[in-house]
Amino acid sequence: MGLLASKAGGQSPGAARARVLPLEEPRTSLCSGHFSGLFRLFLSAFSHEIGNSLQTFRLMAQHSNGLGDDLVNGMVDDFKRLRLLGEVASKPVDSNMASEFNRLFPERLFELQDLDDFAKDSQVRSLSLSCVMRLEQSICESGRLFRDAASRRKDLKFHFNRVMAYGSLICQAIRKIILDDFDFSSECGPQKALGRGSVAHACAKAVQEASLKIKFCEIDASIGQACVRSNPLILRLILANVCSNAKRALEASGADPLVRVFVNREGDGILIRFADSGCGMDSETRDKLNSGVQTSTKAETGHGVGFSYCRSLAEKIGGELYVESSEPGKGSVVALRLEITDRAPDK
Repeated sequence: MGLLASKAGGQSPGAARARVLPLEEPRTSLCSGHFSGLFRLFLSAFSHEIGNSLQTFRLMAQHSNGLGDDLVNGMVDDFKRLRLLGEVASKPVDSNMASEFNRLFPERLFELQDLDDFAKDSQVRSLSLSCVMRLEQSICESGRLFRDAASRRKDLKFHFNRVMAYGSLICQAIRKIILDDFDFSSECGPQKALGRGSVAHACAKAVQEASLKIKFCEIDASIGQACVRSNPLILRLILANVCSNAKRALEASGADPLVRVFVNREGDGILIRFADSGCGMDSETRDKLNSGVQTSTKAETGHGVGFSYCRSLAEKIGGELYVESSEPGKGSVVALRLEITDRAPDK
């Protein structure tokens, strides 16, 4: 609790830098609405929230006497293909990339270097759409196949639930991006800050899905029936990353697996802070994360690249994600700020 820098009604250290950006202002280094930028951003989301968990499905296949091996191998291969296509979409194609492409797409042997931008874009979209549709179908099939195996082991259940919760949703978003049917303005809408189906409810669910305990220590009564501008999928991805980071930090320190949540009004926004008593981080790492610099996750105790893409996603919906405070050995406080809107959710 000592890391929390303010009480209800006070101003947090992040308040000065937590501003609501106009919707037309570019929010990241990625070009808003540009296919390759959005494509890679959501592939990063898939990679960090789903990709690692797909490997755990191999264990589920083993516990099912090899049943589903082909299905899992296909899922992993399609994920690798999508990741490569994300690189191809945004970078000049070199010989190594072309070689990897021809290995993963043996039926499409051609020299990518000879394609003009329009032809390359068309090929990437066509192949990506096939991959993501197969992957979405495989995720549904694996849910039916591995549900029993996952229920018998806690370590498998966590990864199974993550793929089931986010896999199809991310695939749907990527499919929209490929078809030029994804627009942040239309994809975002009002969501209650408190109550059923609210942001606070989503926070509780994300913490519980990460096998952590949650305690709402402070809820600002002035929020009342306030609604914020949000997107359910993007919010889930951000919260999953925050909780995943807290889980690793708490496991590394051996502390009580508890996340304390504080919900306060801050100007024209709602500030949600997540406090843990995990391993924490030094000021240099915290500053890098808040400036968008990716950090290493080799020790599995940091926030790393996942925090970077979630930071971009938060900005895309007019919010902000940052590390408010942290000390080595004393835990961290991560803050998510969302913009209040006058619109009400559709009934």
